[in-house]
Amino acid sequence: MLLGIDGLVVDSVLVGESGGRVVHCSTDPELAGWCPDCRQQSSSPKERVTTRPRDVRIGPDRPELLWHKRKWHCRVSGCERKVFTESLPEEIPARARITTRARRAAAQSIGDHLRPVSGVAHEMGMDWRIAHDAFVAYADEVLPVAPPPVRVLGIDETRRGKGKYEIETSTGVKVWVDRFDTGLVDLDGTGGLFAQVNGRTSDVVIAWLKEQNPEWRAAITHVSMDTSATYARAARLALPNAVVVVDRFHLVALANRAVTEYRRELAWARRGRRGRKIDPEWAQRNRLLRAAETLTIDEASKMHDAMRQADPSGGLEKCWQGKEMLRRLLALAPLPHVKRSGSGASLPHLERSGCRSRARLVSGWVGPWQWRG
Repeated sequence: MLLGIDGLVVDSVLVGESGGRVVHCSTDPELAGWCPDCRQQSSSPKERVTTRPRDVRIGPDRPELLWHKRKWHCRVSGCERKVFTESLPEEIPARARITTRARRAAAQSIGDHLRPVSGVAHEMGMDWRIAHDAFVAYADEVLPVAPPPVRVLGIDETRRGKGKYEIETSTGVKVWVDRFDTGLVDLDGTGGLFAQVNGRTSDVVIAWLKEQNPEWRAAITHVSMDTSATYARAARLALPNAVVVVDRFHLVALANRAVTEYRRELAWARRGRRGRKIDPEWAQRNRLLRAAETLTIDEASKMHDAMRQADPSGGLEKCWQGKEMLRRLLALAPLPHVKRSGSGASLPHLERSGCRSRARLVSGWVGPWQWRG
């Protein structure tokens, strides 16, 4: 009753040298001596052994368990197991140094409470790999097998360190493990990140999508991604009826890149060298990439004077204006969290930028640096 572990009997509780409790336990006589193979109870003990399984926190501390158990001879003819040690398969399996409920508690702390694996492992007194394996087993148990219904699919890659060769435990074959993973996200619903595929090639994404139910794939209307040709190919082949779109962040990043490339080409054309801090456009390079509404009147005046001084033809200023027009155009698209009132929508960010009308931009990737609206 003290421990709450079925089959483990508490013999005595003492205070150890460190001040913590030490619990001496033994196996319930009704469960002792049963062979795990032939399921017959043995009456031939061999020797006594003591193990120290780590358990969860009970009361003010985590008591140290000393489980005094026996090894037994199996005398049943035909049973291949000649010697076995007492164990509790549900609570403390054979050769386990951590109780099942301690592994479960670590997995729930990681998965349900979003705690880091390293912190949970240190608190529970277990290795990082043990805590992570417990979390993986718990995730496989509670997560649904089939992905949730998705209307707008998001695709992006994540890096988890450098790639290396690893040996598969099941086959013993050395295989190359790519440290890039492809994450699949439900952007329209509440599914969030529902799948993660090892690698960032179009083949691995296509293979995963082909494994899914045809009705699930047919329900996807849009696929959002960056300007990756790899993911665009995967979407076109695996989801031919879906519209491939590029998210706003990467569209604005392309516009900022165009401004930077024009500024650099301007320096080489006019001066035959890279930009320096004495050049007016180089001194304002950071403000050229900032949003116009975040600049003060003085900062905006200095930036425009530098652009006119560096390029009297107005090319740099027109390039910057194109970037800002793209930002305003993207800001016209209503956001999912904005509540509609009647036929219109309340968009405070449009009022700050001077825009009153509403529009929607859907851009699909066609080819290198080509877009359709």
